[in-house]
Amino acid sequence: MKRILVVCTANQCRSPVGAGELARHAIQRSIDVTIDSAGFMEGGFEPPSEIVHAGRAFGLDLSNHRSRQLDANLVNSADLIVTMTRRHVRELAVTYPGTWQRTFTIRELVRRGQSIGPLAAQLTPDAWIAGLHEGRQPSDLLGTDETDDVQDPMGGIQNDYDVMAETLWGLTHEMADLIWPVTANSHADAGTNSLEQG
Repeated sequence: MKRILVVCTANQCRSPVGAGELARHAIQRSIDVTIDSAGFMEGGFEPPSEIVHAGRAFGLDLSNHRSRQLDANLVNSADLIVTMTRRHVRELAVTYPGTWQRTFTIRELVRRGQSIGPLAAQLTPDAWIAGLHEGRQPSDLLGTDETDDVQDPMGGIQNDYDVMAETLWGLTHEMADLIWPVTANSHADAGTNSLEQG
C-alpha cells in the first residue's frame, strides 16, 4: 500500500489532522508510504487557529497547511481512501465511480479491519481491502451515524477541536495496527514517509 488519501469536507480540520497523525504512526514503524489529504470544497485556505493548537499536542505543525480540493488524480492514485463521514463516502462514490470498493470511513475501516484481522504477510493490500469491502451494501452508509462519523469541530470551541484530534489519534493508531501490523521484522526494512497536504 503506497498511497493513502484522507478526505473530509474542507480539508482544514479533520483530514489534515488524520493524515498527519497517520503519517506519524507510519514514520514510527518505518513505513514507506505517501499520505495525502484533501476536501470537497475549494482549496487554498488556512486551518483555524484552534486546529493548529490542537495538533501541537500530537506533535503536528499544521501552521503551513493550506486546504486542497479533491481531484481525479488524487483519487485515482490512492490505494485506499479514508473519510470522516458516511456522506463523504457517498459523495466520492457518485463523483468518482469505482472508488466505493476502496473507500471507507475511518471508523468503518477500523471496525471491519478488527473483524477480519490485520493485513497479513500472505495477503496483498488489494486483497485485504477487498476483504474489508466484502458484504458491504450502499444502504449501509445511508444517513449519519456516530458509529461511523467523526464530527466536524469547525465553529466550535477549543475543546471540540481537541477532542476531535484525540479521537483521530486513537483511530489512526488502530488503523496503523491493522495495515502495518508490528512483527519481529517490522524494522528490518526502513523506509521514508512522505506527508503531502498541498
